[in-house]
Amino acid sequence: MEENGDSPDKKPFVRHNGWGPPFHHLQVTAWVLLIFIGVTNFAILIPNLPSQWRSPALSIASVLYATFVTLYIVCTTLDPADFNVKYARDAKAKQFDRAQRPHVIMGGHCYICDVQVGSKSKHCGVCNKCVSEFDHHCIWINNCVGSRNYKLFFGMISTGLLTSCTVFLIVVVLIQKYVRENNKEYTAFNGPISSNGFIALVALIGLLVLAACFLLAHLVGYHVWLNLKGLSTYDHVMLLRARQKSANNKPENSNNEHRSIKTSGQKRNRVAPATDTQPMELESGLNVLPPIKR
Repeated sequence: MEENGDSPDKKPFVRHNGWGPPFHHLQVTAWVLLIFIGVTNFAILIPNLPSQWRSPALSIASVLYATFVTLYIVCTTLDPADFNVKYARDAKAKQFDRAQRPHVIMGGHCYICDVQVGSKSKHCGVCNKCVSEFDHHCIWINNCVGSRNYKLFFGMISTGLLTSCTVFLIVVVLIQKYVRENNKEYTAFNGPISSNGFIALVALIGLLVLAACFLLAHLVGYHVWLNLKGLSTYDHVMLLRARQKSANNKPENSNNEHRSIKTSGQKRNRVAPATDTQPMELESGLNVLPPIKR
């Protein structure tokens, strides 16, 4: 027996946290970079620092890196689902038929999760579940960010920014050392490495962490701004879409008025070209998320 298109042999997919497949390619990229930067920083960069820099750099980098990795794992692991979705053991995700209902969440009831949800909960189209106080779906952790893990997420990106800045500072010091001591041998994993190979590796790491610094600084600044404005990422995206819709409507209306004035004195059998495209409608009160990714 089928209910809302659901069948016993085909249960709709629900992602409980960021460790559930399918993995996003940027999530896998984050894992690779995290391991690469961590290994090269502690096995190559810091051991080649001037002696007076090694202990402070090792202490600071260790604390920041460990904190960042811990927060990344926690943010990926936590399930930010709405309380009723998370603890309704008998609730199963169902197929949604928009022909029957205009919105997934109506009257506080989600017709996919089939439970009552909070007033600020939204249904994520990527994870296929309602998330309490939904902010956005983060592709770097392959998990939603909501009330349960938002503070941890903000701590993660802030710590990531500090870690990237620290590694970049180490890179700058090593480049200065290379310029002063061009012919000196360097070490990698307790073995020798040529100066050319060393500086090439340092430059590569520098470019990677510099890019990370810019991206994370933008992300941290954006979330600081959102908090000052009392907005979530979802709220901001919806506002931008509403403004875009309004901007798209204005030229259309203006063109229609201009066309009407221009053709008012011409022959009545002249027809203006029809337009095939119309501004995209933004549903008022939309509760089904187009995946908001960063």
